[in-house]
Amino acid sequence: MPMTIDMTPSWGELGLLVKRLAFSAEDKALRHIWPEVAKAFASAQALSNLMQGLSERATGHRRQDDV
Repeated sequence: MPMTIDMTPSWGELGLLVKRLAFSAEDKALRHIWPEVAKAFASAQALSNLMQGLSERATGHRRQDDV
């Protein structure tokens, strides 16, 4: 079985990349990656919305308003 390595950047790494591109005026690079960034942020928001409706048992985590 072949071994795979997950090279997916974390949110912090993605944020740092976008910040560096913005501060260096790399408009072309920002325009190129922005559709994927927008999808990632939309997915994160959707997941956050779904997580709020799930029970503690389903997620394994306590909700902040229950603490």
